[in-house]
Amino acid sequence: MILTLFSVLLFLFLWKTKGLFFSLWAGFTLLLGELVLPQIVKHIELRPRPLDKLISISGYSFPSGHAAGSTAFYGLTALILILFFLKKAWQKWIIGILAFLLISLIMFSRVYLGVHYPSDVLAGFSLSASLLSFSFYFLFKSPILQRS
Repeated sequence: MILTLFSVLLFLFLWKTKGLFFSLWAGFTLLLGELVLPQIVKHIELRPRPLDKLISISGYSFPSGHAAGSTAFYGLTALILILFFLKKAWQKWIIGILAFLLISLIMFSRVYLGVHYPSDVLAGFSLSASLLSFSFYFLFKSPILQRS
């Protein structure tokens, strides 16, 4: 729920600062990485969760939606800041390190709580990291961006 709220705020911020195309691109990337792709893979794979969980949670285990969602949101936000807003190298390094640490802590927490296997969180991370790579490739190759 929090990532959804932050995603909407990011969308509105990008619309105001970078325009509609850029905000739609980011919104579509987040929608795919946070919700659509992880759910599609979950319902293809149908892997049950580990049995000794510290918290009660339902649904399928593979891939981790939290790992995919946090990678999509924090990764996208960090990359946008690094590529389009921050000028100083030290600021870019700090944002990159903080995003990596936050994503890593979320991934670790899912395994620690016993609701995912390590392969689940690695798959969620990989799914969204791949999506981000493809999405940024599309952004930089799009004719709309070339004109602006």
